[in-house]
This record gives sequence, structure tokens and C-alpha cells, in this order.
Amino acid sequence: MIKIFKQEWPILSGFVLAASVAMLVWICASYIFDNAEHNLWLRVCYAAAAILIFTDVIETAYIAWEKSTYKNLDFWMFAFYVGYVFAILMILMFWRGADDIIQVIIPQMVSGAFFGIAMAFISRREQNQVIWQKYDLENPLNKTIGVRRFIYCVWPMVVVGFAWHYIDEVSTKALKPNFMFFQIIFMAGIVQIYQHKSYASVGLWRHLKLVFPKLSGIAVLIFGLYML
Repeated sequence: MIKIFKQEWPILSGFVLAASVAMLVWICASYIFDNAEHNLWLRVCYAAAAILIFTDVIETAYIAWEKSTYKNLDFWMFAFYVGYVFAILMILMFWRGADDIIQVIIPQMVSGAFFGIAMAFISRREQNQVIWQKYDLENPLNKTIGVRRFIYCVWPMVVVGFAWHYIDEVSTKALKPNFMFFQIIFMAGIVQIYQHKSYASVGLWRHLKLVFPKLSGIAVLIFGLYML
């Protein structure tokens, strides 16, 4: 039934997933920690934003992963993005504040790395046509040697480098946590191997429906940056 729902309403299922993850973060943060209330809305806001923004990134990485083996870069890109999202959600759940952010983030990053690698090895290759039909598969970022391929290859290292810089800034209280979460989600979510089909090929309304979840996620990120 869930599979049918996702096939018939892929956009709506993205919002349902985002709301479900946000609710899970809310419940865990509320019951695990006594002092979680102070950052509760921040956790929920960025958990929902992460799901909305990373759905396209992970779907396109999944498409490339289906055509690859562990000897290919695309295989490890899928592992990275799945693990990265997992780590962000775990950090949002278990982070107490600036004083212990390093102690929380390091184990969650390690667990995210193991989770991403495990998913890359055990996930099923289904070639889901609902996913495939959303993207322009003829022009991937890694299609030719050049700037676009270079960005695709080095972007995970850039993201991790900046993420660690922002984490260090928060640990010294030189930076607010909401700015850190904004950056580590936004930076990793703006690069995907396949772009959505253009409005010229699928029509303006269909194109807007495809990009609406990510645009909504960015709007939620901005709300969290300035309002929380």
C-alpha cells in the first residue's frame, strides 16, 4: 500500500516522509533530554528541511548507484549521501547544545558512514520508473570530463570540510547552531548528479511539481535561520 501511494503521489509522499521524520525527532528530543525544549523547534524544522532537500539528491544518487558497482564512484556517492542524511538526523535528535556538540557529532558521523556503506551494499536495484521519469538522465554531472564532473567528484569533501569548520565554530560559540545546520544541509543538497526534467520537456506545471519539495525545504531552512 505504501509503495502504491508513493507511485501515485510521489510529491505528497515526500511531504508525508518529512512530517514523519520531524515528528520522530520531536518525540525523541522531548523524551530523551530534559533540556531539549529550548531547541525543539529548531530540531523539527531542520529535520523536515533535510528530508525535503535531500530527497532529490538521494534519488539521483540511487539512479546512478543502480548502474554501478563498488568499483565505481557513483556507488560511494550513494553511500555518502545516505550516510550524511542519517548523520544529520541523528545529530538533530541527540545534540544537547554548543557545549557538547563535538562529543555528539563525531560518533554520529561514524555511524552515518557505516549506515551509508551498509545501505549501498544491501539495497535492492529496482529501477523504479517513477523515480527515473523525474530526471534528465541524458545529462548527468559526471558525463564528461570538465568543471561539472570535477564539482561532482570533490563536492562531498568540500561539504565535509565546511561542515567541520562550522561545527568547530559552534563549539567555541562563535557561530549560532541554526546557521551551522543551515549550511551543512544547504551545501550538501544543492548538487545532484541528475537535474529535474526541464519545463520545456515536461511542461511548466509538471516541472514546478517536481522542484516544489526542494524549494519548500529551502524555504523551511531560511525560516529556521532567521526565525528560530
